[in-house]
Amino acid sequence: MACSFGSTRFTRGATAPILTRCCARSRRGVWVSAHPDVILKMGTKEVLHRTRTMGWGCDTALYRTAEAMRAGFPARLAAGPRVIKRNRGNGGQGVWRIEQLTSSGAQPMVRVLDATKDVSEVVALDEFLERCVGYFDDGCVIDQQFQARLSEGVVRCYMAGDHCAGFGYQNVKALVDAPAARAEAGPRLYTSNADPRFQRLRRLMEDEWTPQLTSLLDIAPRDLPMIWDADFMLGPLAPTGPTATCLAKSMSARCSQFPPSRRHRSRAVSLIGCGPRPDWSKAD
Repeated sequence: MACSFGSTRFTRGATAPILTRCCARSRRGVWVSAHPDVILKMGTKEVLHRTRTMGWGCDTALYRTAEAMRAGFPARLAAGPRVIKRNRGNGGQGVWRIEQLTSSGAQPMVRVLDATKDVSEVVALDEFLERCVGYFDDGCVIDQQFQARLSEGVVRCYMAGDHCAGFGYQNVKALVDAPAARAEAGPRLYTSNADPRFQRLRRLMEDEWTPQLTSLLDIAPRDLPMIWDADFMLGPLAPTGPTATCLAKSMSARCSQFPPSRRHRSRAVSLIGCGPRPDWSKAD
């Protein structure tokens, strides 16, 4: 069995029976990875808020209710474009880029771009906030500062427990409105964990960020998912030089069950392919 609980198809009500069965089997000696308790900590967008103080974090807010979002979101939006993410979702579902527009009327207007669509639209801010009300069925909504360098691509770091297994690079068009950048979007290209362009990211993930993640989320290192991944994009350039910050974009954890005899073989995960053009070797 393998499930990704970040999907919008898996509400709390739908996942409860599955998680209960997995927990019961783990108590009978079947190795469950990741354990449902770990998935609830790692497998939703809320992890971006809980880890916002880490080196991969950025300006990130969390709203538990629609009322809290109505109260806090307008001020953050006034400071610059934002990205709204529902707590559970994949493939860009429930992800929006929002930009405030100059408005002469009494009602604030915004330009919104759905990550699953190609064309933005102009709507009243109140209308957009109303669209987000249903997202709170998933527990919360995440609000992040939009990163302008998203158009330079996204790198996915594939992890096997606390070890990096490989990388995948992709020029994305989701939330990107520049025609030239959108024209370069394509499939994810894979590379091994030895690719020199990603060694700094590998070091950060293995030596710093994964230990920080397990500490913040109170996860024993041995309980990390057998397979999980984190997506990164380039942050602002450092004022003193070309170094850029790698910012976490999303994270995915999956639940699978294996007989104990296959536990060690299951860690032999490798991903191969080819890599990107941007120089990620200078990214912190």
